[in-house]
Amino acid sequence: MSFSQQLLKATQQQSQKSDSEIIKYSALIGLAGGLASSIIYYMVQRSFSSSGVQQDPIVMLKKELIKELRQYPIQAPKDEDYCFTKDFMLLLFKTLCTYQTIIQEVVKEQFWQKRLEFYKSNDMRNYSESIVQRTSQISIVSIEVKDIIFDYFNIINKEYEMSFEKYKTDEEYTRKMNEIKKSIEAEYIDSKAELPPQLTKEKTQQIVDTKQNFMNLVIMRMMNEGEAQMTQNGQIGLTQSALMIEFMKFDDKLYLEEGFRREQVDKAVNLYQVKASEYQRVAPSEGSVPEAHELRTPAQSIQGEDLRASGQKIMLL
Repeated sequence: MSFSQQLLKATQQQSQKSDSEIIKYSALIGLAGGLASSIIYYMVQRSFSSSGVQQDPIVMLKKELIKELRQYPIQAPKDEDYCFTKDFMLLLFKTLCTYQTIIQEVVKEQFWQKRLEFYKSNDMRNYSESIVQRTSQISIVSIEVKDIIFDYFNIINKEYEMSFEKYKTDEEYTRKMNEIKKSIEAEYIDSKAELPPQLTKEKTQQIVDTKQNFMNLVIMRMMNEGEAQMTQNGQIGLTQSALMIEFMKFDDKLYLEEGFRREQVDKAVNLYQVKASEYQRVAPSEGSVPEAHELRTPAQSIQGEDLRASGQKIMLL
């Protein structure tokens, strides 16, 4: 069950129950414990009012973020070299990573529902536009989360970048960052990809093979129509948006026909070690310092998340 579906289910089933019962239900849906529990509890509690009208979960998450920040001093601690302390940088990363991950998952879920409706009505114009809007909206809300946090602690971008440069080669810092990232991904991303019993290894292989054939046909069509071209070094050049739209069409059609979400298929591919070139993800560049205005959950690069090279090696234009 997805994050927004959990919220909706909790809201529908708990609208007449007390605060203590809401807390118990938030634990039952698997998000109890620490920050996660407080966020879900807040969202569920605020999702219904006397009028029965639900509030925007994006707005609620921002309010909860501000509430969470108020437990910390507004002046970020610094060392003698005027860089932020290591502990504060880890706190900053955890807060950014947590709230950006959750808000991104909510946006993805909202646009996924819109996309399915457009696909079912064969409205390919709005379907394609919703994919572009989704990418833009994820970037917008991620930056908004960063701005809320930076504004609260009176952080300027240069201060963050100087501090990141100081700690980026620190083994303890990088290890703890990775542990935080993995923990948050497991709680908010991996949890929505529970495998249904019908998604066996054989079924996964069938889906992978079908997708490879589908993308081969897409590449041929794009080349014939001039949307893709062969480069001098033998690669196929495709625009990110065109490739992403075709991948999502396949994923959405698969869900509507067989009930398997892309996240579930990806998880099955990793679990069963199914080999297919379209599942070689396009990884974001590594080794560079993340600009403060671009801060997002490290594993949630838009490009790395939704684009998979297909058949032949693809160069994104």
